[in-house]
Amino acid sequence: MSKNKTAWVFQHVDREGLGTLRPYLEENNFDIVRFHTYREDISRLDAAEPDILIILGGPQGAYESEKYPYLEQEIKIAKQRLDLNKPMLGICLGGQIIAKALGSEVYLGETREVGWHDLSLTTDGYNSPLRHFSPELTSMTHWHGDTFDLPEGATLLATSKNYTNQAFSYGDKILGLQFHPEVIMEKLILWTEEHWSVEAFEAQNMTVSDFFIETNKKLSPLQRQTRLFMDEWLHKAGVYA
Repeated sequence: MSKNKTAWVFQHVDREGLGTLRPYLEENNFDIVRFHTYREDISRLDAAEPDILIILGGPQGAYESEKYPYLEQEIKIAKQRLDLNKPMLGICLGGQIIAKALGSEVYLGETREVGWHDLSLTTDGYNSPLRHFSPELTSMTHWHGDTFDLPEGATLLATSKNYTNQAFSYGDKILGLQFHPEVIMEKLILWTEEHWSVEAFEAQNMTVSDFFIETNKKLSPLQRQTRLFMDEWLHKAGVYA
C-alpha cells in the first residue's frame, strides 16, 4: 500500500482554518499536520519533511516579526522550502510570507479589499492553475489590507481593481495568493464579526447583508473551482504522479 502524502499547515488564528481545503486533502489521502504557529514552537521543524506546505492567512502583517516572532520562523522555513523547490501554497498572509522569503517588501495597502471581487488574470495566469479562478468561471473572496511587491524572479498571475499583485508563481511548485479560495460559510460569518468589517463594507457602499446575499450566489461555484485549482497545482508541482 502506498504511503499517504503529508500536508503541513501553518495557522495564525483560530478563525483562519483550512476551510474547503480540508475535505479536499482528506479525500485525496493527505495526512494533515496543523501547527498553530502563534502558540507552538516551530523552530526545530524540518522544512523538507512534508510533501506540501500551506501557509494560511491571519490579521498579522508579514512585516510585524518584532511583534510576532514566530513569523520570522515561518519566513525562515519558507526560504528553506524555496531553496529545496518543494511545493508551497501561501494564502493572504501566507502569500505575503512567501513574498517576504523571496526578498520582497510587504506593507500596508491603501485600502481594505473585502468581499467578492473578480480577479483579472494575466496571460501567464490563464496558463496556470489559476485559470480555474478566471472571472468567466467564478468570483473570488478578498479580505486584506496589506500587499506586497512582486518578488524578483516570480511570475505575476492575477491582479484586481485595487491591487496589482494578487497572485504569483515561483517555478511550478510555489504559489502566493493574496485572496481566499478556501472560504466556507462558517469562516465568513466569523470574519464579518470582526470590529472593522462594517466600516470596510461601508467604504465600498455595501452592508454585511449585501455581502451574504452575494455569498449565497457565489460560494458554491468558488468551492467547485478551488478543487479544480488544487488538482492542477498538485499535478504540476509533481505531488500527484
